[in-house]
Amino acid sequence: MVEAAVALALLIGGLALAALPSHVGMWGAAIMTALALITGIVASIIYHARLRAALRPRHLLPRRWWVHPLPLHGHLEELPLERDRVLTPFYVGVACAVVCLSGTVIGSVFAVRAVFF
Repeated sequence: MVEAAVALALLIGGLALAALPSHVGMWGAAIMTALALITGIVASIIYHARLRAALRPRHLLPRRWWVHPLPLHGHLEELPLERDRVLTPFYVGVACAVVCLSGTVIGSVFAVRAVFF
């Protein structure tokens, strides 16, 4: 049932986007991408700060941990409250990355439509 609702929402959203003029769609996509990028950067800073605060007192941070912090999520299993506190901005950042990528694709589609149609 959830899949059908998502498919219907995508169909309705696609039809609504198709009705927009190209310049409105490009500006909307640019604003959506910029807001998602800014929100994602803020969420990333909060995530890294909270992960460092949770693991540093236990001496679990290797050198250059911020380059690839995903393996450190396993250490958060022992701290359920810290896990939720640390991973919430992580999930927000992931969602912002998806929105940012979607905005880029939508803006590209409108740009192509403006040139060729």
